[in-house]
Amino acid sequence: MDVAGTKVLLLYTASQQSSSPEPITVNFQLYPGGYDKVILLLNGGTEDDLSFYNLFRPSPDPCEMQMSQFTGITIQVESNGYMYAGGIWQVFWSHEQQRLVLSPIVSKDCFLMEVTSLLSTQEINLIEQAIAVAGDFWQEKFPRAHWMFDSCEEMSGNMLEWHRHTVEDIRLDQLQGQAWQIVFHRFMRGEQPTECRTLVHYHPERQEDAQFTLEET
Repeated sequence: MDVAGTKVLLLYTASQQSSSPEPITVNFQLYPGGYDKVILLLNGGTEDDLSFYNLFRPSPDPCEMQMSQFTGITIQVESNGYMYAGGIWQVFWSHEQQRLVLSPIVSKDCFLMEVTSLLSTQEINLIEQAIAVAGDFWQEKFPRAHWMFDSCEEMSGNMLEWHRHTVEDIRLDQLQGQAWQIVFHRFMRGEQPTECRTLVHYHPERQEDAQFTLEET
């Protein structure tokens, strides 16, 4: 599943509560990124059947909702008051999978990834640590600049793949070869904004104060 270059990644699980194919319970979770909040508008098919949900970074708490066939969901991503990503999805019956699935209608810089289990608080905190390492690096290198966090993308490792296939939580010492590409925008007086990229590696076998290494990309 290719999510390269995606600005916003939302993970979700979908499960049935009974033998009936609907409704399904869907839990959404934000993957850490450069946004303030994500607004989800659930459209059950009638004018009165509208529900709003908010997700905020860096809270790992999932958002649970019930969906039936033809339910529509609009996702709006905001940062500093600006909307810059989002899309529309609808629930359809998949004859191939023999279950209800979320199908994209249109989207921009936003990707939904179905997983078997959501990230744990410990995993979310680890990613946020990697982002902080990158931010501290750039702040130290250009102390007079203003910085805006843009995106975080898993480049190697098995964290997302693990959650796509198992309900078990992964231990952090199992994250061998884990690395994230983290992008910040630099703003300096008299200069055009500059995109600054780093690759942050996680080394679980090392002492806690040396578990992250960083390289410019």
